[in-house]
Amino acid sequence: MSGRNTALVAKARAIYGKRVTDNEYNILLHKTSVPQVVNLLKTTARYRKELEAVDEQQIHREQIELLLNQSVFDIYLKLCRFVPNSNAGNTGNRFIGFYIRKAELEIILNTVHFLNSGQRDRIIFYLPAYLERHVNFTLMDLGNVENFNDLINILRNTCYYKILNSFGGTNFEELSAVLYTDYYERLSEQIKNEFSGEEADLLSKTVQKRIAFDNLMMIYRMKTYFNRPPEEIKGMMTPFYSGLSKNDAEVLLNAKNADELIAERFNKKYLKHGDVFDRDFPEIAAERGDFRLLSSKLRITQSWAFVIFSLVRLLEIEKQNVFNIIEGVRYQMPAAEIERLLVF
Repeated sequence: MSGRNTALVAKARAIYGKRVTDNEYNILLHKTSVPQVVNLLKTTARYRKELEAVDEQQIHREQIELLLNQSVFDIYLKLCRFVPNSNAGNTGNRFIGFYIRKAELEIILNTVHFLNSGQRDRIIFYLPAYLERHVNFTLMDLGNVENFNDLINILRNTCYYKILNSFGGTNFEELSAVLYTDYYERLSEQIKNEFSGEEADLLSKTVQKRIAFDNLMMIYRMKTYFNRPPEEIKGMMTPFYSGLSKNDAEVLLNAKNADELIAERFNKKYLKHGDVFDRDFPEIAAERGDFRLLSSKLRITQSWAFVIFSLVRLLEIEKQNVFNIIEGVRYQMPAAEIERLLVF
């Protein structure tokens, strides 16, 4: 492993070593106001620098969200500098660009969501300005879209244009599946082209497990909460079956007790350390499955690609923990109820 890659791995592990601790989470859970939560976060190794200039009595939840989102991006960008020819993240044709491409998808899907819900005036407030120089379209132009065709035109010179132009509708779940299928196809091809041996195998299995979790959650939600038919749910899934076999997916899609089967699958295969599938918050099980896999591998692998990929994902899980605590405290939820939403 080159000196640069060794430095990246060491730097990433040092960053992860400053994560919010179990004890800090326990203290945060028992705060009674958002300013108290922010004040404590300002004392943690993880968020001291990001929040040092913040007035906890004045800051709004949306501002906290923006700061924490930007914090993850800044860490990603810092680590990119250790990767030769990474161009600070502008590498859509290489694996290292995974974060930027995923951010682009989320921006596009957020825009579609607001258009579908008649809230186009909110689009501008959810555009991450710190990504302006890194995404492959003019970010602020999205604030002016009136309809789906406007969005397609803004994306004309990107890889998303052909996908959206041929999609023929604005169904959010189906569009999300199409975009993420393209994302994972490109990511899988980049892994195949750029890596080999154990490193390629580790990266491929990690991506496949993430897709499996997403598909399991789609089946669970659509069958349990919306009673959607199997063929309709298939159209909302990412059609990769390495982490979840096609046969297993068919069984779950057609089972009357799919919720029980999925809960059993998570409890036996993916959850550890006494975790149990919580049917009130099924997505938390997928997050915990991801967390267990990535945190254990991060400590031992020498693959710079896996390290940066897993660290970003773990930081996003931590970020969501903080959001959930802030929202729980804001709405005066009992500490035990908020804790059910946390992954650590």
